[in-house]
Amino acid sequence: MVNSILIEVYTTLAQQERETLVQRQTEGISAAKAKGKHLGRPVKKLPEDWFDNYKQWRSGDLRTNDFISRVGMKRSTFYKKVREYESLRG
Repeated sequence: MVNSILIEVYTTLAQQERETLVQRQTEGISAAKAKGKHLGRPVKKLPEDWFDNYKQWRSGDLRTNDFISRVGMKRSTFYKKVREYESLRG
C-alpha cells in the first residue's frame, strides 16, 4: 500500500519535472530564434572548384562519378547540392 503511494508520488514529480524541462527548452529555442541565432547542423558550403566542375559536368565533358570524387561528396549530397544550385540559378 505504502509502496504504491510512493510510486505514484515519484511518478507525478518526475512528470512535473519533465514538463518544466520541456517548457524551459521551448523558451530557450524561442529566445535564440528571436535573436537570429542559427539552430541545427551547420550548412555545408559548396567547394571552391564546384562551379568549374559543374559547367564541365553539365556540358557532358565530366562524368558524374568523376565530379563526385573531385568535390569529395557522397552521391546523395551531390544530387542535393545540384538541386539547390539549380534552384538558386533559376
